[in-house]
Amino acid sequence: TVTGFDASSNNITVSTSLSGAITGLSGTNKLNNAGDFSSGVANLTSLGLTFTGTIGSGTFTFTPATGTAITSSSVTVNPGAATKLVVTGSATQTAGTSNSITITAKDASGNTVTGYTGSKNLTFSGATSSTAPVTTPKVTNTAAADIAFGTTTALTF
Repeated sequence: TVTGFDASSNNITVSTSLSGAITGLSGTNKLNNAGDFSSGVANLTSLGLTFTGTIGSGTFTFTPATGTAITSSSVTVNPGAATKLVVTGSATQTAGTSNSITITAKDASGNTVTGYTGSKNLTFSGATSSTAPVTTPKVTNTAAADIAFGTTTALTF
């Protein structure tokens, strides 16, 4: 929830049905100048309103100190740009058995960036050959080609 002000300096509280935080429109971000509005509409993004949280569809409700609250129509919040790759898989590995890993592109809020594309280099290391049975560590890529440990392989998303 964030508190802003209408043109008469009355408090307006902004809340959302989405899981996350709303910031901005407090302190100096008052909607009290004619320039804040164009045809009766305030551009909340340019005035400092920021939503940080999970992606999805939801509504925003603007509740004045006096008067009737207004709820927006459904708004879809999409993920931001990918800022990290998250690698998941089994915490333990037994020699001679497979272990699938998943690499997921995430934005700064931890949302999955489903539209992420690109190529990143990945090097598997740390494993050594076992002696009984003799097994050389390797990685199999999506084309079923073996990649030796210590060799960089490109992953394309």
